Amino acid sequence: MRKLRDIINNDIYLKNFLTLFSGTAIVQILPFFTAPITARIYEPADYGYTAMYTAVASLFTLLISSHYVHFIILSKRKKDVINVMVLTLIIGIIVTTVLTAIILLLKEDFISKILNKEYAFFLYLLPLSVFIGGYGGVIGTWNNKLGKYKLMATIRLIDALFSIVIVIVIGILVDGPYGLFIAIIFGPLISISISTFYFFKDDSSYLKLISFRWLWVLLKREKKYALFIFPSDLINKYINLLPLFVIENLGGKSSLGSYQFSQRILGMPINFIGSSILEVFRKKAIDDYHENGNCLTTFRKTFSILSVLSIIPTLILMIWAPEIFQFVFGDKWYGAGRLTQALSVLYFFKMVSSPLSYMYYIAKKTKEDLITQIALVLLNLLALALGFFYFEDVFMMVLLYSLSYSAIYVVQLVRSYHFAKGKN
Repeated sequence: MRKLRDIINNDIYLKNFLTLFSGTAIVQILPFFTAPITARIYEPADYGYTAMYTAVASLFTLLISSHYVHFIILSKRKKDVINVMVLTLIIGIIVTTVLTAIILLLKEDFISKILNKEYAFFLYLLPLSVFIGGYGGVIGTWNNKLGKYKLMATIRLIDALFSIVIVIVIGILVDGPYGLFIAIIFGPLISISISTFYFFKDDSSYLKLISFRWLWVLLKREKKYALFIFPSDLINKYINLLPLFVIENLGGKSSLGSYQFSQRILGMPINFIGSSILEVFRKKAIDDYHENGNCLTTFRKTFSILSVLSIIPTLILMIWAPEIFQFVFGDKWYGAGRLTQALSVLYFFKMVSSPLSYMYYIAKKTKEDLITQIALVLLNLLALALGFFYFEDVFMMVLLYSLSYSAIYVVQLVRSYHFAKGKN
């Protein structure tokens, strides 16, 4: 036991991963054990409504911070980072103001496409969700850059506890998706409030580095983030959300809710392990790449961990997902189990490839990443079109989407390995 402790203490990469992993483990175990309860409280259609809400929110959130989050983690200069953070706040205010105006002008169209009149109130909170999402991505990346892994783990735990209590208590008291909506909107608000408190407590000295003149210099100098990385992120987000809109048109809110529930269950191990590894991997890989010209050792170690942890759960879900979902969550979720079968291969490659494909940013291959994302769009559009127009079946559409997306993940994994070998 003492020998194991010495190994962990001497391996900074492993130590940081375990710090985040331990906090994330508790965060993910709680929803995992409460999922059978919430699945019996809420109907598939309830998850369908929240799926549409979060889809629209995430698209607008992307406009605020997605591309500059990469700059924050990659940049070596704190002056550049703090000014880019201010820039994202300004963009956030502009985006949420425009979105508020759109909602006020076109609220009837929004309500008919996203929600129904009974839940229209939550539509007016959409700009708040967008701003929280954008700002949360920035402040979370700042914590990661400074190695505040214990704080990040604590924040995730508080967010998870709040969300679970709200979802269960309100779900028992009130019919409909109210508990799900409140958890989605106000859980992240608590998280960013804690992060902001600790920023002003520990890091307020960096505020003196803010310069609007320098901010303008950065905006022009780092235009590649807007020209290449943002379109790539936008395409990636769009292709992830496109099935939601197609499924809603083909099968209605209940089918959409089943798909969303399946994604939520499959996403647990990715949040459980993959996000922790990504946050530690990208910092260690960046350091290795800058110091040694390559990060192949870190890449191989991360690939081995992810592959070993993913393969057995994937095989189990490929074979028995419908029966598992029916037994654990109830008869109404059997359809979600079938969709999980179709998605299991995709989530295996997503688990393994997503953290490692950060090599595109480290090796500054943003143009190639954009080309890859365009190829992904075309391939997935073909898969969705075949499922919608030819098979006219949600399961077949999701299966074709899963296989086409997996093929792109394989390509990204191979290219990322090549990038990790070094600059030469």
